[in-house]
Amino acid sequence: MLRNEDVAEVLQRPEVLGRMVGFTDLTALHGEWIHEMVFGDKDYTLQAHREAFKSSCLAVAIPLYMVLYPDRNVIFLRKTDHDVGEMMNMVAKVLQSDVMRDFTQTNRGVQLKITEQSMDHITTNLWHLPMGAPQLRGLGIPARAEVGFVKASFGIRRFRMAGGIGLGCMGSLIILPNCGMGCLYFPVNKR
Repeated sequence: MLRNEDVAEVLQRPEVLGRMVGFTDLTALHGEWIHEMVFGDKDYTLQAHREAFKSSCLAVAIPLYMVLYPDRNVIFLRKTDHDVGEMMNMVAKVLQSDVMRDFTQTNRGVQLKITEQSMDHITTNLWHLPMGAPQLRGLGIPARAEVGFVKASFGIRRFRMAGGIGLGCMGSLIILPNCGMGCLYFPVNKR
């Protein structure tokens, strides 16, 4: 079981959580990226070369976000359904890890469980909103539906927008009306 001081360390240095769940190559720099994805409140653009562990950071940031903000749902957009499925599998593995269960038990006093899971959505027992949407929804963007979408080769962009934040990830870049760019969209109310 994680102690309160372990939870505090994860909140300050989330790369520690990443290493605990198997992303052993994550460094303090990756921790800064994850921290910004989960806790940031200003526009932020991250561009890094291939194999810089951006997706690994997302696979840690999304479950951490789901546990810390269980009243907010997440929409994850990627270039293809296959890419979405890969990320959903990574997120599910992190959520089901002993470390994440211990983190949730220590931080929230609840045993973390996945209540619904498929290649396009995940919901945990922390999600109690009556809106009917899953806690995490993943959508692939087929080539024929890319009207209004612009391709990008790499990078993550975080932006504030009315009613939410967004995170963009390598693979595709979405131009959203009146709010900038991104391809990972977290429609949440930042408090």
